[in-house]
Amino acid sequence: MKYRIALRVFAIAATLLAGSVSAHHSFGMFDTGRRMTIDGVVKEFRMINPHSFLVVMVKGTDGKEAEWWIESHSLLVLKRQGWTRQSVKAGDQVHLIINPLRTAQPGGYMLEATVNGQLVGQPAPAVVPSEPSP
Repeated sequence: MKYRIALRVFAIAATLLAGSVSAHHSFGMFDTGRRMTIDGVVKEFRMINPHSFLVVMVKGTDGKEAEWWIESHSLLVLKRQGWTRQSVKAGDQVHLIINPLRTAQPGGYMLEATVNGQLVGQPAPAVVPSEPSP
């Protein structure tokens, strides 16, 4: 009897751990050695799992707007940092510090966000780049 209960507990734990391990995402697409700032107007905020996104309209030096997709942490991590779904709304002015995409496309990983002049949540921890594969 005790053996069956222990086996069931082990099976449930293994299933839960396997799901969290397979959900890991790489930060290899971001240039973690560079930081840049962008200013724009929020188009959309998606506070979701596995990673949240902030969609921002940013004016370039040519005066044309570009849509930037800025990735952030998961819903739970953002909540722990003090974010809520109402922290950022469409139409808000944002000043972001990001690690840009390595491809130079309009996007990046959010390190810090100032919304309508107020810092939101805690700054994200630095992302340690992984070692290149041989």
